[in-house]
Amino acid sequence: MIIVEESFLGLYVRIVEDSMNIFTLSVPLYVNPYAYKKLGIKFNVAHHIYNAVLGECERRKKKYINSPNYIQAQEKYKLNLKSEYKILYAKAEADSKYTENNIVKFVQSIRNKSWLEPHINANETNQLARRAFQASYKTLGWIKGKDNYKKAKVKFKRFGKDYIYSLDDGGSNSSSFKLKNIVDHPKLVWQGVELPLIVKSNDQVAIYCLSEKVKRKNIRIKRKLVNNKWNYFVDITCEGEIYNKPKNILGSGVVGIDIGPSSIAYISDTKCKMDNICNIKQDIDLRKDIQRKITRLRIRLNPDKYNDNGTNKLRTQYKTKWISSHRLKELEKKYSEVRRKNKESRRNSHGIICNEIRSLGDYLKVDKDSYKEWQSSGYGKSLENHSPGLLTKLLENKFNYTKGKFEAIDTKNSKSSQRCPNCGNIKKKELKDRIHTCQCGFEYQRDLTSAIVNKFYNTELNSLNVNEANNFIMGKQSILSTCIKELIQSVHQNRKFVVVAGTIPELQQIVAKDEVNTEITLL
Repeated sequence: MIIVEESFLGLYVRIVEDSMNIFTLSVPLYVNPYAYKKLGIKFNVAHHIYNAVLGECERRKKKYINSPNYIQAQEKYKLNLKSEYKILYAKAEADSKYTENNIVKFVQSIRNKSWLEPHINANETNQLARRAFQASYKTLGWIKGKDNYKKAKVKFKRFGKDYIYSLDDGGSNSSSFKLKNIVDHPKLVWQGVELPLIVKSNDQVAIYCLSEKVKRKNIRIKRKLVNNKWNYFVDITCEGEIYNKPKNILGSGVVGIDIGPSSIAYISDTKCKMDNICNIKQDIDLRKDIQRKITRLRIRLNPDKYNDNGTNKLRTQYKTKWISSHRLKELEKKYSEVRRKNKESRRNSHGIICNEIRSLGDYLKVDKDSYKEWQSSGYGKSLENHSPGLLTKLLENKFNYTKGKFEAIDTKNSKSSQRCPNCGNIKKKELKDRIHTCQCGFEYQRDLTSAIVNKFYNTELNSLNVNEANNFIMGKQSILSTCIKELIQSVHQNRKFVVVAGTIPELQQIVAKDEVNTEITLL
């Protein structure tokens, strides 16, 4: 199953593709004051139900863990006796009624005997129960074969801080979500509340998905907090042929890319480029400024909960509650809004990069990196701000659903950052060395060199095709030189880019050397 998100008119199409070509369209809803109040009540009821069911799941999980069958199953699990511990686990679940079906029966009983019944449908309640059970059941995966189970905790939805963001009924035949007047003025009807869909005349994707060319299978309503006000959307799951915008050109050829914590370098037969994954420096600086104000205000209001060096004390060292203020709450709301805008800007940048790389070729080669290792190596902030892992996943999805090919190369074999594409020689470099220099005379920017290696690396033979790479370097001198000139301009505009691209004198030296080589070739 593949999930792809593309930006159109500030919205996102979330595509889930498999052998049946299933994809999802997200469309905003027009909500009047009456509907806004009714939707708020429904989501508030869902909040109550989720917490109640999650508490019941935790009580049954505790009984399940303390049962004799579970204790025996844990011992069998340590001995890797699969056929025996599976039976014991199933008996323990049946005795403690810690199964999904039993939890669904429980939530039906509390809904039918309480004030919740007129506000929420039975199918939606069952889906909430399944979500709560899965959240509780996942914690058991952390303690299989272990004696200590106290660390396996779930997170309840706190009122005013944690929210239920979506509701659906599982796609049942007796669905409470109905679409009406799809062709002229589409609107969603949910338990007597009419919510018109906001579809613009130039929205090609939405018009296609609401036409008769696709089959609609499931409907889900979700919400997003924008400027401290809820915006509502409808997700329509469709089945049929996936739509591709005419402006998104599908190229042909091999593209090699190298993705770093904050930058990306890619090379094709027609283009060579290196740039930041997303240009959100001003947003990051604003977020840091707000975060600094929040921290200082918290220290001023709660001096007994901080050490002299500004770090938080342990919870066991104080018993009083945290003191807040109106200004602190306003700063926290402003901070969350800035983070939301950063996320939207980052997603738009990712979509632009995906479409540009797909227009250069249909065969993508990229390093298979471990982003968790990058996080432990001190790149946590950069990964949070630029999300290179998400970009890699979106590129994979983009090439797969547009009938292209995506290939992840193991860096242990390719050694793309150490290997010379001109001669194939391997030389270790430190991280601070941003210019690749080799004894064969080839000199180029390090990340772009890695992209060239990935472009001509053969995974079947686990070797670099040196002849093709050498011919590419000799025949594409103008493209490679132009890329370095553009890189120098980028470093002039953003001085922090020097850490990734290299210093200006080093890059100018590469340009001068390329010009000399070009003159010799012409002579």
